[in-house]
Amino acid sequence: MDSEDFSESDVDVPTPGVSLSDSFEDSWLPRFDKRTGVLLDTDGTETAFEIFCKFLDEDFISMLTIQTNLYAEQYFEKHPKDTLPPCSTTRGWVPVVNTEMKSFLGILLFMGAVKLPNYASYWSTNALTQMKGFREIMSRDRWQIIWMFFHVCDNTTNLPRDHPNHDPTFKIRPVVDKLIERFRDIYYPEKELSVDESLIAFKGRSSMGQYIPQKPHKWGLKAWVLCESSTGYCYNWFMYVGRKQNTEVGLTNSVVMQLCEVVKDAGHHVYMDNFFSSPQLFKDLSECSVGACSTLRANRRGTPPQIQRAKLKKGDDPMFVRDDKCLFIAWMDKKQVNVLSTINKYIRCRDPANNNRREINKPKAIECYNQFMGGVDLLDQKIWTYLGVHRTVKWWKKVFLYLLELAFVNFTVVWKRLHPGVKLDKYKLRLSIISSLVATHDRATTAKPRYSIDDVPTRLENKRHFTGINNNKTKSGAQAFPDCVVCSDRKVPKGRHQTQYICKQCDKPMCPYPCFEGYHTLLSFKIQCTKDLHKE
Repeated sequence: MDSEDFSESDVDVPTPGVSLSDSFEDSWLPRFDKRTGVLLDTDGTETAFEIFCKFLDEDFISMLTIQTNLYAEQYFEKHPKDTLPPCSTTRGWVPVVNTEMKSFLGILLFMGAVKLPNYASYWSTNALTQMKGFREIMSRDRWQIIWMFFHVCDNTTNLPRDHPNHDPTFKIRPVVDKLIERFRDIYYPEKELSVDESLIAFKGRSSMGQYIPQKPHKWGLKAWVLCESSTGYCYNWFMYVGRKQNTEVGLTNSVVMQLCEVVKDAGHHVYMDNFFSSPQLFKDLSECSVGACSTLRANRRGTPPQIQRAKLKKGDDPMFVRDDKCLFIAWMDKKQVNVLSTINKYIRCRDPANNNRREINKPKAIECYNQFMGGVDLLDQKIWTYLGVHRTVKWWKKVFLYLLELAFVNFTVVWKRLHPGVKLDKYKLRLSIISSLVATHDRATTAKPRYSIDDVPTRLENKRHFTGINNNKTKSGAQAFPDCVVCSDRKVPKGRHQTQYICKQCDKPMCPYPCFEGYHTLLSFKIQCTKDLHKE
């Protein structure tokens, strides 16, 4: 390896006022002249909800509606409604419409703003905890049955696990493809980007599950993210699906190259941590006209021997080694830090002592890294502010909730960019979006509740009912013994039960006990007759 080792005499030491732009050595990159920021053609009169609908457009809502109704149809083909228990909430299923799906998504966003221990708490009628807003939008049973049948893909088109083209993320793939496409169409990031991993909290069973003890949420699903460094706007995203993603060039190399595929030949600067970086990766990125800067593990293949053997002590000068476009740096702060960059010069910065703190003499590449590396961490911070903790065994539902919140975070970045002089109140903005989502839906168009006041049968009204003997006679003049309307069922072997008693007001034959009581107090009064049923 042809490399050059530089000591302190070979390095320019600028004054404290030098800007970061003076430390870049990226003349080999094409000039960054992309149109950045919001790509929408707007005149400034659009409402927040109109901008939000650019992310979750009608095609997206229609996809959720169609797939949810399709899954419900497939479910009832295997489990006909008449075979389900009488108390099953699935008996009340009716197909979803687009406006109702918007209200459903609005409630999901609402749950992030108001966090309660379980779903039932949102529809509680307790005077201390009740939230009338949820009950006015949608009934509890209706929301739960939609959540039960909620789907984003057709399960019948999934390939078996042993198929070479099997996609482990098939269950969430349509949502990922649509949202990421919208993210790129609506906004283009600034020159500085960051690459990192993001963890979606999940403790259920999945072949893609990860355990990372250093993370706040130790158990979950890992995703790779490319973000704008300054705002955290997500520009590219895909999930980790296991070791099968590893290629000949290595997992991290393939991940970064796949993330940066959408920004190649544009002159971007990409920042990452030492989990991803390697000399070979930076050379591959440079061939795509993408500059990079990151911390470096000294044992990476291709690292110069000087950096690998460097054992700096406190107060030692930083070490610089150049290999073509790659600049390797070893610097001692509280502990030794190794940096690899294809966009920085041999330049150091002396920060003057402030408030009796020591003077810091560090390479400028370190300062660039500290400023531009935190894009994904900023995104995670924004997401977890309002991401509700939903308990579900379906991993793809957890991912959907994460992506829904990710879309909202990207929307807030766009909204702030369109209104730079306006202070952004994210909570009020969120409530305005929720109000607009649920305003498009009329609750009366969905499934009716079990019964309304107007639909209460007369047998359940608070009137006086008395038993009596049936005075009807048969054609031969004998006493009539008609079937009990409550417990008799001729379709069941030995299920017929005759009685001579009736309700005088209702003029219906029924057994005095327990059929009479059930008929006048229960909406669903049918029961099966047994030998011991009528014994008091």
